[in-house]
Amino acid sequence: MRIPNVTYVDGDYTIDEELKLFVMDGTSHELPFTNRRLKMQNEDRFEQDRFRHEHFLVVSENGKTALMN
Repeated sequence: MRIPNVTYVDGDYTIDEELKLFVMDGTSHELPFTNRRLKMQNEDRFEQDRFRHEHFLVVSENGKTALMN
């Protein structure tokens, strides 16, 4: 379904100089026990959730940077 005024992105995306959207390609450490219990349905089976659907927004303004997730 397409929604007017919504931009669909796949991967990293620069909105402008102050706003950058990105995803994590992999992990740098083992998932905590609580995260290992989270699964995603893929057709007829459940797989480990790798959190590829999570997006992070970096906001930079006036020499300050904030990360939102």
